[in-house]
Amino acid sequence: MGPSDGGFEAQVAKIQARTFAVMLVALDGQPQDVEPLLSDLSSEETHDVIHGLASMALLSMLRRGDHEDPVLRARLGAHLRALVLEKQSRAGG
Repeated sequence: MGPSDGGFEAQVAKIQARTFAVMLVALDGQPQDVEPLLSDLSSEETHDVIHGLASMALLSMLRRGDHEDPVLRARLGAHLRALVLEKQSRAGG
């Protein structure tokens, strides 16, 4: 299945639709509604949805155009790594 294949486009649309649906669930404050949105997806599709959510979160943290700036990306990466370490130490892991 290649990028010019209609099946590929349908798969991309499916993942995007699920990504936006999960965002709507978060907006509505209904975390219990996430699992039904993901339950029929393969592991790879679920990973694609998670990657989509992370990408959107990163874009919201950077101003337009800044996502291509390697210095700003490095700063954000350092900040996120520090947050991961902080949260892991609080969680005991």
